[in-house]
Amino acid sequence: MAFDAFISYAHKDKAIADAACAALEAAGTRCWIAPRDVAPGTQWAAAIVDAIDHCRVIVLIFSSEANLSSQIHREVERAVSKGIPIIPLRIEEVQPTSSMEYFLGSIHWLDALTPPLEKHLQRLVEAVKACLDLSKGSADGPSRSEAVQSSAGVATARAALRDRPGRRGGAPASMPLSRRLPLAAALCGVLAAAGAGLVYYRYLQREDVRPAAQGTVTLGPQQMPQDVRRFDGIWIATLVCNRTPTLPGWRNEFVGRVENGRFHGQRGKEGQPGSDTYEGTIKPDGSAEIAQNGLTGHPETDPFRRPAGTEYHNLYAGIFEAAHGTLTRLDRASCTIDLVTQAEAQGSPQKPGQAPLR
Repeated sequence: MAFDAFISYAHKDKAIADAACAALEAAGTRCWIAPRDVAPGTQWAAAIVDAIDHCRVIVLIFSSEANLSSQIHREVERAVSKGIPIIPLRIEEVQPTSSMEYFLGSIHWLDALTPPLEKHLQRLVEAVKACLDLSKGSADGPSRSEAVQSSAGVATARAALRDRPGRRGGAPASMPLSRRLPLAAALCGVLAAAGAGLVYYRYLQREDVRPAAQGTVTLGPQQMPQDVRRFDGIWIATLVCNRTPTLPGWRNEFVGRVENGRFHGQRGKEGQPGSDTYEGTIKPDGSAEIAQNGLTGHPETDPFRRPAGTEYHNLYAGIFEAAHGTLTRLDRASCTIDLVTQAEAQGSPQKPGQAPLR
């Protein structure tokens, strides 16, 4: 099904996200929202990625819960990497975390801090409509890749956002609708260019793709690091899941091996209760996806109280850089896998309070 807007929200804010979805769809904007639009039998992470890649604008319901959600962070990061405009609707008086500020710091926000909510949803509908109209009207204009290479235009756009008075509070309440709509449309274009420019800037900071001399940089395959074998070797991995109000936290360690871009890790004896296997791939740029397949052990040690030998499957994604790697679980569980090469682990002093590797 074709759609226009992807709605990103934390589970606690589902009621407001549903209200925003209803308001947008009543105005003719086709929305994608989980879990409604996750097809039965489809992997959650794959559905999220596909939806973001095919939307035209992201509506972010921003709250204290969303601010701390690793899932929301990943959705925002992917949108920025794809040059997709983001329209944040802030429903709580909360400042972004440093990592969220990195992606949203220069973006104009819509605030919905005071009742009635319907008034703020109408402003959201207007902003999204203007953004989509701009996107449709510029279908024959520069592509996203061309926008990425226009660094001067990106700098100008960022300056315009930085110098705009009152950028956190949305358009002034006294501003007539006839002026707010063009403002939202212009903002949407600036947003897409700034997001693409940020990705391009971060890309150029890597020494393996930085041009040797001044001039135009072409993002061609000849400039990408091709030797995925630089990650080959033994990696020591530590999986940590943070404590939640309803579940205890836990920590596991295992050893993984990378060979020609293929990752394999094992904890426990394969096929036996309490074991995990980790399989995945690492791309030449260091991005990785790792699948975790396991069997629960003793039911008293399983936070979900599942019978021993129950199968579970999780997906992690992240980045490998030199001797370190970080993977994050692609659902609403707050779990990460931190990896270091065996040489790095053996050469580094043990951190205070860190359990020895088994």
